[in-house]
Amino acid sequence: MPFSENTLRTNLSGWFGYQPRFIEANCVKLDKSYDLAIATQWDTAELVARQSADHKAYFIQDFEPFFYPIGTEYLLASNSYALGLTPITIGNWLQTKCSTPYGHPNLTTPFGADPFIYHPFEQSKEYAICAIYQPEKPRRAFQMLLDSIEIMLALDERLTVYLFGSTQKPQVNNDRINHLGLLTTTECNELYNSCLVGISMGTTNPSRIPFEMMSAGLPVIDLYCENNLYDLPNDVVTLADPSPDALATATLSLINNAEKRERSARKGLKFMQDKTLEEEGKSFANACVQLVNRETSPISSNPVQYPHRAIKSNAECSTAFKDIQEKRLSDLRAEAEPQVIPERNIALELVGEIVQDTEYSVACWSCSDQSDLVWSSLNESEDRRLVGHLDLRKASEEPRPFHFHFYMKKRADEQPAFMFGVNKAVKLCSTIYDATEERQMTATFENEEYRIVLAAERNSNETPCLRPQINIHSRLGLFSRIRHR
Repeated sequence: MPFSENTLRTNLSGWFGYQPRFIEANCVKLDKSYDLAIATQWDTAELVARQSADHKAYFIQDFEPFFYPIGTEYLLASNSYALGLTPITIGNWLQTKCSTPYGHPNLTTPFGADPFIYHPFEQSKEYAICAIYQPEKPRRAFQMLLDSIEIMLALDERLTVYLFGSTQKPQVNNDRINHLGLLTTTECNELYNSCLVGISMGTTNPSRIPFEMMSAGLPVIDLYCENNLYDLPNDVVTLADPSPDALATATLSLINNAEKRERSARKGLKFMQDKTLEEEGKSFANACVQLVNRETSPISSNPVQYPHRAIKSNAECSTAFKDIQEKRLSDLRAEAEPQVIPERNIALELVGEIVQDTEYSVACWSCSDQSDLVWSSLNESEDRRLVGHLDLRKASEEPRPFHFHFYMKKRADEQPAFMFGVNKAVKLCSTIYDATEERQMTATFENEEYRIVLAAERNSNETPCLRPQINIHSRLGLFSRIRHR
């Protein structure tokens, strides 16, 4: 989307503290001849290639084709390296990947960290790990991270996990997983100093996060992928085979090896001594000067910095992961089984914090044309539950999916706003079933998880009645915090 000059100036100042003298916004052709024009991502490379600047460079910070599945964008991003621009890469792997194959000279800047922000200080360590969690970026392999954490928590009852880096909450239900959201750089350093191990999973280039963790004295776990073998230092970072159980194996092993942790922290600090952001900036400026003065280095290949083999999964973590997978399959089978409900009336309860002066309702149907659609208002009970009743006499007795959609509105003159929906295969019948039987399913809406329980309701004489009830509980008790559509 196009931005105005003022917007660009404001963003540059706010994001980077940089105020350029000149900005040309939304230009197709530069109206001046420049000594150097630099593309900074793949979809700007072709624009720079068309300019009349004396020198044209391409600052490559990730192998951007990996941002996409194989297709048009992947191919166009790959083609951007063959447009004749001189690459300036951050890190050695990108130089090997994007410069050498095309006959470009070596112009590389190292990864740096700000030592005034990321540094160790005296603080007692918590029996905990921290991990960068960004589900909006598939290249962060967030599901593999969550699977590995589930394994670790199953095998180590003392362990606490801190996730950071995103406003999106993980869909997990474990009190030992703490989602911190977006942190300031100072808060990141405090977190790194309080944990035993840090996890950063980069797949398109080494992330800057491991270098900042090393600068803070935190031992690092990452993935054993090609992109991490040229820049992450030997005997400092531990690289695990890219699988949940191998990642769990590497992390638990490091947690339980104090000597190795201390050695990794010490060597990491030494490695980062001269790798500051200031030095990184100077290196980039020097690369630009070399390019303009035609003083670039000859083409050469970079050696692998990490000679060790990947950490493989041990038997304990492999078994734990298999158990987790089997339970997931069992839960999926249970969800697919029709729920038997006697009679045709359902008492429905929504349990959680209720937003005051708000009307709630639920719609239920099973036919594709919604010919059996029924609505019910949800009224607040004395114990602050929302209670409604659904008459399903129009519904078929054949097992079929039923859809429950929940709505809310704050004013009488507005249309109900959709909140969330849950689906369940249901079989209606006229047989009394065991009142102690309880069947559950879960649903998630806007990062909140709900539990739906179908069970028989009892009257005052403790005899089963023919009105089952659906209880919808917020596991986190945060119903009022839901973002409504």
